[in-house]
Amino acid sequence: MKKGQSDSASAATDNAELQLIQRIARKDKEAFETLYQLYHQRLARFITPIFRDCSAASPEEIINDTMFVVWRRSVDFRQDSKVSTWIFGIAYRTALSERKKLIAKAAPLSDLEAEQPSEFCKELQRINFQNWLTLAINQLSPEHQAVVRLTYWEGFSYIEIAQTLACPVNTVKTRMHYAKSKLKSLLPQLLGEEAEGFDISEVLAGIIN
Repeated sequence: MKKGQSDSASAATDNAELQLIQRIARKDKEAFETLYQLYHQRLARFITPIFRDCSAASPEEIINDTMFVVWRRSVDFRQDSKVSTWIFGIAYRTALSERKKLIAKAAPLSDLEAEQPSEFCKELQRINFQNWLTLAINQLSPEHQAVVRLTYWEGFSYIEIAQTLACPVNTVKTRMHYAKSKLKSLLPQLLGEEAEGFDISEVLAGIIN
Protein backbone atom coordinates (compact mmCIF):
# COMPACT_ATOMS: atom_id res chain seq x y z
CA MET A 1 0.00 0.00 0.00
CA LYS A 2 1.35 3.41 -0.98
CA LYS A 3 1.86 6.12 1.64
CA GLY A 4 -1.10 8.21 0.44
CA GLN A 5 -3.36 5.17 0.56
CA SER A 6 -2.01 4.22 3.98
CA ASP A 7 -2.65 7.72 5.32
CA SER A 8 -6.19 7.66 3.93
CA ALA A 9 -6.85 4.26 5.50
CA SER A 10 -5.48 5.48 8.85
CA ALA A 11 -7.65 8.60 8.72
CA ALA A 12 -10.69 6.47 7.92
CA THR A 13 -9.94 4.21 10.88
CA ASP A 14 -9.48 7.18 13.20
CA ASN A 15 -12.78 8.66 12.04
CA ALA A 16 -14.61 5.35 12.45
CA GLU A 17 -13.28 4.96 16.01
CA LEU A 18 -14.25 8.54 16.83
CA GLN A 19 -17.78 7.82 15.68
CA LEU A 20 -17.85 4.76 17.93
CA ILE A 21 -16.74 6.86 20.91
CA GLN A 22 -19.45 9.41 20.16
CA ARG A 23 -22.04 6.63 20.06
CA ILE A 24 -20.68 5.13 23.27
CA ALA A 25 -21.04 8.55 24.90
CA ARG A 26 -24.75 8.13 24.16
CA LYS A 27 -24.58 4.70 25.85
CA ASP A 28 -24.79 2.72 22.63
CA LYS A 29 -23.95 -0.83 23.74
CA GLU A 30 -23.50 -2.12 20.20
CA ALA A 31 -20.84 0.52 19.53
CA PHE A 32 -19.10 -0.40 22.78
CA GLU A 33 -19.04 -4.08 21.82
CA THR A 34 -17.55 -3.19 18.44
CA LEU A 35 -14.82 -1.06 20.03
CA TYR A 36 -14.13 -3.76 22.63
CA GLN A 37 -13.57 -6.35 19.91
CA LEU A 38 -11.33 -3.96 17.98
CA TYR A 39 -9.06 -3.34 20.96
CA HIS A 40 -9.12 -6.56 22.98
CA GLN A 41 -6.24 -8.32 21.23
CA ARG A 42 -4.18 -5.14 20.87
CA LEU A 43 -4.53 -4.32 24.57
CA ALA A 44 -3.76 -7.90 25.60
CA ARG A 45 -0.56 -7.83 23.56
CA PHE A 46 0.42 -4.50 25.12
CA ILE A 47 -0.55 -5.24 28.73
CA THR A 48 0.51 -8.86 29.26
CA PRO A 49 4.32 -8.25 29.25
CA ILE A 50 3.94 -5.60 31.95
CA PHE A 51 2.99 -8.41 34.33
CA ARG A 52 5.70 -10.90 33.34
CA ASP A 53 6.96 -10.99 36.95
CA CYS A 54 3.52 -10.89 38.59
CA SER A 55 1.99 -14.34 38.38
CA ALA A 56 -1.21 -13.28 40.15
CA ALA A 57 -2.00 -10.63 37.55
CA SER A 58 -4.92 -10.95 35.16
CA PRO A 59 -4.47 -8.96 31.94
CA GLU A 60 -8.09 -9.74 31.13
CA GLU A 61 -9.17 -7.80 34.21
CA ILE A 62 -7.00 -4.86 33.17
CA ILE A 63 -8.59 -4.87 29.72
CA ASN A 64 -12.06 -4.94 31.25
CA ASP A 65 -11.17 -2.15 33.68
CA THR A 66 -9.77 -0.11 30.80
CA MET A 67 -12.85 -0.54 28.67
CA PHE A 68 -15.09 0.25 31.62
CA VAL A 69 -13.29 3.60 31.90
CA VAL A 70 -13.81 4.11 28.17
CA TRP A 71 -17.53 3.43 28.62
CA ARG A 72 -17.80 5.74 31.60
CA ARG A 73 -15.62 8.59 30.33
CA SER A 74 -16.35 8.54 26.60
CA VAL A 75 -18.49 11.64 27.05
CA ASP A 76 -15.36 13.50 28.23
CA PHE A 77 -13.22 12.57 25.21
CA ARG A 78 -12.08 15.92 23.78
CA GLN A 79 -10.54 14.77 20.49
CA ASP A 80 -7.16 16.36 21.29
CA SER A 81 -5.58 12.97 20.57
CA LYS A 82 -6.47 9.84 18.64
CA VAL A 83 -8.94 7.42 20.17
CA SER A 84 -6.19 4.76 20.16
CA THR A 85 -3.82 7.07 22.05
CA TRP A 86 -6.49 7.75 24.66
CA ILE A 87 -7.38 4.08 25.15
CA PHE A 88 -3.77 2.87 25.36
CA GLY A 89 -3.05 5.63 27.87
CA ILE A 90 -5.87 4.41 30.10
CA ALA A 91 -4.64 0.82 29.77
CA TYR A 92 -1.05 1.77 30.58
CA ARG A 93 -1.94 3.72 33.72
CA THR A 94 -4.34 1.01 34.88
CA ALA A 95 -1.75 -1.72 34.32
CA LEU A 96 1.04 0.14 36.12
CA SER A 97 -1.22 0.86 39.08
CA GLU A 98 -2.16 -2.82 39.39
CA ARG A 99 1.45 -3.92 38.94
CA LYS A 100 2.60 -1.68 41.80
CA LYS A 101 -0.04 -3.23 44.07
CA LEU A 102 1.09 -6.75 43.23
CA ILE A 103 4.79 -5.98 43.66
CA ALA A 104 4.01 -4.41 47.03
CA LYS A 105 2.97 -7.90 48.13
CA ALA A 106 6.66 -8.88 47.94
CA ALA A 107 6.74 -11.01 44.83
CA PRO A 108 10.10 -12.83 44.38
CA LEU A 109 12.25 -12.52 41.29
CA SER A 110 10.58 -14.17 38.33
CA ASP A 111 12.06 -17.27 36.77
CA LEU A 112 12.88 -15.18 33.73
CA GLU A 113 14.99 -12.80 35.77
CA ALA A 114 16.63 -15.55 37.80
CA GLU A 115 17.82 -17.58 34.81
CA GLN A 116 21.26 -17.05 33.30
CA PRO A 117 21.78 -16.20 29.62
CA SER A 118 23.26 -19.66 28.95
CA GLU A 119 20.03 -21.27 30.12
CA PHE A 120 18.02 -19.05 27.80
CA CYS A 121 20.01 -20.26 24.81
CA LYS A 122 18.63 -23.80 25.05
CA GLU A 123 15.12 -22.49 24.57
CA LEU A 124 16.07 -19.81 22.06
CA GLN A 125 17.40 -22.48 19.71
CA ARG A 126 13.81 -23.69 19.33
CA ILE A 127 12.10 -20.38 18.66
CA ASN A 128 12.23 -17.86 15.84
CA PHE A 129 13.49 -14.30 15.69
CA GLN A 130 10.17 -12.78 16.67
CA ASN A 131 10.04 -14.81 19.84
CA TRP A 132 13.57 -14.14 21.07
CA LEU A 133 13.17 -10.45 20.32
CA THR A 134 9.98 -10.49 22.38
CA LEU A 135 11.82 -12.35 25.13
CA ALA A 136 14.46 -9.61 25.22
CA ILE A 137 11.88 -6.81 25.19
CA ASN A 138 10.11 -8.49 28.10
CA GLN A 139 13.19 -7.94 30.25
CA LEU A 140 12.98 -4.17 29.90
CA SER A 141 11.17 -2.13 32.54
CA PRO A 142 7.44 -1.48 31.90
CA GLU A 143 8.23 2.13 30.95
CA HIS A 144 10.81 1.09 28.37
CA GLN A 145 8.70 -1.80 27.10
CA ALA A 146 5.85 0.60 26.48
CA VAL A 147 7.74 2.86 24.08
CA VAL A 148 9.11 -0.11 22.14
CA ARG A 149 5.78 -1.90 21.89
CA LEU A 150 3.82 1.20 20.94
CA THR A 151 6.38 1.88 18.20
CA TYR A 152 6.93 -1.68 17.01
CA TRP A 153 3.42 -3.14 17.20
CA GLU A 154 1.11 -0.12 17.15
CA GLY A 155 3.04 2.20 14.85
CA PHE A 156 2.66 5.18 17.20
CA SER A 157 4.73 8.32 16.61
CA TYR A 158 6.79 9.76 19.47
CA ILE A 159 4.16 12.48 19.92
CA GLU A 160 1.39 9.88 20.19
CA ILE A 161 3.44 7.82 22.63
CA ALA A 162 4.04 10.92 24.74
CA GLN A 163 0.29 11.54 24.82
CA THR A 164 -0.38 7.91 25.69
CA LEU A 165 2.16 7.76 28.52
CA ALA A 166 1.53 11.34 29.72
CA CYS A 167 5.17 12.35 29.50
CA PRO A 168 7.26 14.77 27.40
CA VAL A 169 8.37 13.76 23.91
CA ASN A 170 12.00 14.06 25.03
CA THR A 171 11.31 11.50 27.75
CA VAL A 172 9.97 9.12 25.10
CA LYS A 173 13.13 9.65 23.04
CA THR A 174 15.33 9.06 26.07
CA ARG A 175 13.49 5.85 26.96
CA MET A 176 13.74 4.62 23.37
CA HIS A 177 17.47 5.35 23.27
CA TYR A 178 17.97 3.41 26.50
CA ALA A 179 15.77 0.54 25.30
CA LYS A 180 17.70 0.18 22.05
CA SER A 181 21.03 0.24 23.91
CA LYS A 182 19.79 -2.36 26.36
CA LEU A 183 18.50 -4.62 23.59
CA LYS A 184 21.79 -4.33 21.69
CA SER A 185 23.67 -5.63 24.72
CA LEU A 186 21.02 -8.13 25.83
CA LEU A 187 20.28 -9.95 22.58
CA PRO A 188 23.81 -11.33 22.01
CA GLN A 189 23.87 -12.56 25.63
CA LEU A 190 20.56 -14.35 25.19
CA LEU A 191 21.45 -15.87 21.84
CA GLY A 192 24.98 -16.95 22.67
CA GLU A 193 26.48 -18.68 19.64
CA GLU A 194 23.19 -18.23 17.80
CA ALA A 195 23.98 -14.50 17.59
CA GLU A 196 26.63 -15.22 14.95
CA GLY A 197 25.43 -14.07 11.57
CA PHE A 198 23.03 -11.50 13.00
CA ASP A 199 23.73 -7.78 12.80
CA ILE A 200 21.89 -6.71 15.96
CA SER A 201 22.11 -3.00 15.14
CA GLU A 202 20.67 -3.57 11.68
CA VAL A 203 17.90 -5.77 13.05
CA LEU A 204 16.87 -3.18 15.62
CA ALA A 205 17.05 -0.36 13.09
CA GLY A 206 14.61 -2.30 10.95
CA ILE A 207 11.94 -2.45 13.62
CA ILE A 208 12.58 0.55 15.88
CA ASN A 209 13.05 4.00 14.38
